[in-house]
Amino acid sequence: MAPKGKRREEKRPEDARKDGGKDARRVKADESDLDAGYLSPIASPKDLSPKSIVDLLKNSRYAQLLLLLTIAGACLRLYNLTYNSLWLDEAATLDFARHSLAEICGLVAGGEFNPPLFYWIEHAMLSFGESEFVLRIIPAIAGILTIPVFYLLGREVQDRNTGLVAAALLAFSPFHLFYSQEARAYSFMLLLLSLAFLFFLRGMRSGELREWILFGIIASLSFWVHFYALVPVAILFSVAILLGLADLRKQFLSLKNAILSLLAFAILSLPLVVIAAGLFAKRTSAPPTYGIQGFEVIYQTLLQISGYNEFVMPALLILFSLGIISLLLAGEGGHASMVPS
Repeated sequence: MAPKGKRREEKRPEDARKDGGKDARRVKADESDLDAGYLSPIASPKDLSPKSIVDLLKNSRYAQLLLLLTIAGACLRLYNLTYNSLWLDEAATLDFARHSLAEICGLVAGGEFNPPLFYWIEHAMLSFGESEFVLRIIPAIAGILTIPVFYLLGREVQDRNTGLVAAALLAFSPFHLFYSQEARAYSFMLLLLSLAFLFFLRGMRSGELREWILFGIIASLSFWVHFYALVPVAILFSVAILLGLADLRKQFLSLKNAILSLLAFAILSLPLVVIAAGLFAKRTSAPPTYGIQGFEVIYQTLLQISGYNEFVMPALLILFSLGIISLLLAGEGGHASMVPS
């Protein structure tokens, strides 16, 4: 193995054929490697240092492209951040943030259908003033940070090229850009959910308890930011437990870690679960009085993701479907399996 920070000698296709094709997959991966075999000097957080970061940025095209995408995404999210005045929902954020931390909890328990964590953060930000910039900078920063997290997600699911595509799609997404400039919790929730999903994938692959505990903690934080985060989090926990139960003897360690992660999530989220259950019962007991309903909710959401372009929407749905099919086929071939061997 080549030392970190150096370039390894690439294996040629003809050499792979001599091996009976065993290394053909690695050669194919090497041919699409933008770094031409360069190995990152940063294998873990312990390796982080000014020297290793400079070395990585000088020699890795992936790091260079990701940095450019993040800078471009930052410029888009910070540009004209204060152009529009606060609208109704943002004004509600300001109103809640003006209360004390305890009062915010009381307002949430009394009927506000948003958890308190984002309001607490905005409450702290009000020490710098009550301008549009102050209220929107946290969502903007969260949106910017989500770009490299999407790269890590793509790399974890498939490879670094997929990571760059994922980061680029998010960096220039009008949908994500819009909510990164709004003083609401949506971009912050996506950041935390993306991090939680990243540690979920790493936990499924490595079986390490640390990854599972981090998944549980960050998933709980996302729930404290927005109640709807509970839906994807519940799906991920269900997948982990069902896969563990499907082959209990082989996957006992993964199942145990998933249960411990769920326990960490439950302990941290218990006070909020009680509040959410009461709010859900209160809201569902009354008939809806306003807003779109049924399939129209799905259609309008997809339309907004497509930048309100009815021609772009089917193209995105087709690309999304092709991507899911590609991942399923790759999983059958053993490339994208989440279960540790």
